[in-house]
Amino acid sequence: MKKIFIVLVIPFLSFSCNKNQENNTVQTTGFYSDYYDVNINLKLVDGLGHNLLLSETAGYISENDISVLKKTGDIRSEKGAPFYIQGGGSNKFLCLYLNYPNQDKESTTCVRIGEKEFVFKAVYAVLSTKTTSIDSIMGGGTYISARKVYCDGKLILDKDVKQDTMIVTLKVEK
Repeated sequence: MKKIFIVLVIPFLSFSCNKNQENNTVQTTGFYSDYYDVNINLKLVDGLGHNLLLSETAGYISENDISVLKKTGDIRSEKGAPFYIQGGGSNKFLCLYLNYPNQDKESTTCVRIGEKEFVFKAVYAVLSTKTTSIDSIMGGGTYISARKVYCDGKLILDKDVKQDTMIVTLKVEK
């Protein structure tokens, strides 16, 4: 039984380690993958600043009033990225998952809220997980983050600039 165990374990260990020839260190290979930070949090307000995701607000917007469209080139399809309403009390907001980036590290997500359509363009950066806390959990890979988000051509979120909140206020006129 010990011989069978040794015969099976030694090849496994040899594949899970590699030797760095330059500094003569051994590194274990972890689980490598891509991690996407593609969501944006939106507080939908009317012209007076009232939260439209609250059922008691005039002009209330429910999940049924929101649809996300996927845009690939000039083609739009109804099934875009997912979204959900988060928060409680008077602090409800829309958590919108933007479409994944293309080869130019950009994505376009169209969102219909009521009768109005908003076009979100995201610009992504590819970051090594060695600079993030994800590396200690997942063991390596690539961290891809939406760093700048534009709505109808206007910059609404810049993660490279310190901001008080990560919830962006979006004015919606129904």
